[in-house]
Amino acid sequence: ASQTEVWGYFLFRPVTLPGTDKSVLSVLDSGSNESYRAELATSGKWTCRINGSAPASGTVAAMSTGTTYHVWFHFKNGNGTAVCSVGFSTDGTEPTSGNYFVTKTNGTETDNLASVRIGWEGNTTLEWILDKLRISTSGTLGNNPD
Repeated sequence: ASQTEVWGYFLFRPVTLPGTDKSVLSVLDSGSNESYRAELATSGKWTCRINGSAPASGTVAAMSTGTTYHVWFHFKNGNGTAVCSVGFSTDGTEPTSGNYFVTKTNGTETDNLASVRIGWEGNTTLEWILDKLRISTSGTLGNNPD
């Protein structure tokens, strides 16, 4: 069913970093239009976009190839209050601010959220391993979710 807010978590291990910034995770509305996007940059930093807008400034910290990371995301629709955020850590502790966290707010995205897409657009050299994907519509999944 369509939702107004979604939280998620997954384990992520980059084998290579992308040649250009690429979408790893998108949330689509009921018309299969992209509402939100979490991107991994060529530098290994994460960023967010709301409804095709310019991306937020990326995380200060960057991922390295060959390391397994815990990744959390949150998307919320709203007119001027939309939120897209991504955080990551190596120890399973969910960041909500600081160098391992990025958020974009005050976007306009009012369509309900209907599906989550894992993957990226176009050809790229980005390779990664993803495990333990968890999705919630009732709140954050917290530290080290099972």
